Amino acid sequence: MIVANPPYVIGDAVPAAVRGRARAWEAGPRGRALLDRICAQAPSHLAPGGTLLLVQSSLSGVAATLVALRRAGTRPVVAAHRDEPFGPVMRRRAALLEARGAVRRGQRREELVVVRADRTGTRGRDHPGRVGGDGPGSDAGGSDAGGEGDDGRRRAA
Repeated sequence: MIVANPPYVIGDAVPAAVRGRARAWEAGPRGRALLDRICAQAPSHLAPGGTLLLVQSSLSGVAATLVALRRAGTRPVVAAHRDEPFGPVMRRRAALLEARGAVRRGQRREELVVVRADRTGTRGRDHPGRVGGDGPGSDAGGSDAGGEGDDGRRRAA
């Protein structure tokens, strides 16, 4: 199992150049500086059937995380989510987030999301970046009954 709560706050700084406490939240212009690396690399560190639990903000592209993890050989779903008021870092960046269209004017809440990604077969190690076909029964879609919806949340069968 891998558990990750990486930096995911949208900002202007280059995350690799950030020092001190800001390293805990600074995640670049899209908030994905480490999320993309984790999505690409974590599955190869999991045994078949292993699980990645990843926390991120909805402002940093949950759909992109789900797609990347699916392509890396996992079966991702949104396992939990919770609407939260902005903390101090997000409040200080509210004007930047509004200017970039990441939040609506006056919005001071975000949804925190836990993505669960279970490694399937041996794809994470043997075939990085590729998951089956796009046809019925493949891992690429999310429309089967009891599967995931477009946002990765589980649906009842």
